[in-house]
Amino acid sequence: MRIDEVFAPTIRSKKSYSQAREELLGEGITHIEDAEVKEFINTVENLSKMIVSEKLDGANMVLGLDENGKFYTGRGGHKGGGERFRTPKDWITAMGGPTAFAPNGFASAHQALNRFKKVIEDVLQPGETIGAEILFGTIPNAVAYDGKNYVAFFSVIQGPVERLKELDTALKGKKTVVLSDLLTTGDGITIKRQKQNVEWNFTSTQFIDGFDLKRVNVDEQLSKLKAFINLPAKGFPEFTNCEVLTIPLTMVAKEKRTKFKSLRNEIEEKVQTKFKLPIKEELLNQLVRKLGPKLGKKADEGGWIEGVVILDPVTKRQLKIVDKDIFTTINNFNWEVRAALAGKVAGAKQLNVSLMGKYLQGLGKIFGIPNLFIPAQTKRILRKLGGKKPEDILGRLVASLPKGQDLSTYKSPLSRLVDQTVKKLDSMLKRYKKERDKRVLNISSGPIKKTITFNEDIDKRTLQTFAESRSGLITLKETIKRAKSTGEILAVILHNKLRTLK
Repeated sequence: MRIDEVFAPTIRSKKSYSQAREELLGEGITHIEDAEVKEFINTVENLSKMIVSEKLDGANMVLGLDENGKFYTGRGGHKGGGERFRTPKDWITAMGGPTAFAPNGFASAHQALNRFKKVIEDVLQPGETIGAEILFGTIPNAVAYDGKNYVAFFSVIQGPVERLKELDTALKGKKTVVLSDLLTTGDGITIKRQKQNVEWNFTSTQFIDGFDLKRVNVDEQLSKLKAFINLPAKGFPEFTNCEVLTIPLTMVAKEKRTKFKSLRNEIEEKVQTKFKLPIKEELLNQLVRKLGPKLGKKADEGGWIEGVVILDPVTKRQLKIVDKDIFTTINNFNWEVRAALAGKVAGAKQLNVSLMGKYLQGLGKIFGIPNLFIPAQTKRILRKLGGKKPEDILGRLVASLPKGQDLSTYKSPLSRLVDQTVKKLDSMLKRYKKERDKRVLNISSGPIKKTITFNEDIDKRTLQTFAESRSGLITLKETIKRAKSTGEILAVILHNKLRTLK
């Protein structure tokens, strides 16, 4: 990678997203058991009056029109906000570069949406944004679908709520085949870029029939919860248990606040364990676990969904009921090897990290700045250096290195670290290939009993993680050999963080 490629301009809008937009994209939807108790009761009590939809288990994308009415896509839930991608290549630039597999589905979905750009521009107004879920392959994450690729519209992020239905109506049943430039690997080592025809289908999320919602009955448990929160609080008879949970602490005399906080914690614990969680379990058994995905097998054929999203039509607030036991267990099983290989590391002193996490910690030791290469810490450290352009920031970083700027200080230890990591990576890959067909997970939760095997989709994504990790190491190895300055090496290692630093 040349240094001018490292500092290619990032794709970002000049106008910052509002705080409200960032909250919508970044904060997610509250789990029903974490909702304030009155909202919890109102939601469950009036479930049949709510708008309830299937929670899709794919990757979040946004699409919309900018202030000039021009089409773009972007990453949903991305805390940076404001990214506006005009071409598939923009996705590749933003998501790890030409040897990263993550852009595959997004870039291809962008191509598909671009085929219907005129339709989208006719439906949406400038400044309006729609949230969509990208289902790329049979198992995008943990839930199995029907094997087709989907762009599923599910929310209005900016604009009137009716836009969702209008866009769904305009594109419902439509499909297109695009020739996408995809990365592939068959062995977990070699990466190839191949042109492939990819079919995309357009749909919306599944809404749960009101008849099914009316059949959910948790009246007895709900009555007990309502009775409990209306009781006078122990030691504070002037307040009900509900008021202890909700009133500001400033309404309590200073000398009683410590005791009041202790009581609040006690009541919160009891409400959660004795009432909310058992009620949620009933909602799972009576509703969620009886449903299969709209785009997959029915529940009685072995299909299952992650959960449902509940929209209150009055307050516009959303809550979700997620089958955490099932979802987390299957998700952990699917990701176990990838997590051991390239799971995120929070800091330089963290123990029991993934193989690539240990490599990042090793880079920090070599350069004398322990957290510099920890993804969650990198931008914070770089911002402290000052400077507006990536080149300026890089220069300041090199000048501030505790061990100095001399390239010879770093070449040998970096080469050893890379060689050791590649050796461990190859050993791990060999062991994975030997054991993958033997991996089986048996699940029993409520009425659900499942046997999960390590299937082709998960195998493909696992091999991609091996290949991508190895590619990054080999790129660094080659850079070390030809580099003429310490800055060149740091530019390659930190290229994505430097490019997108604001």
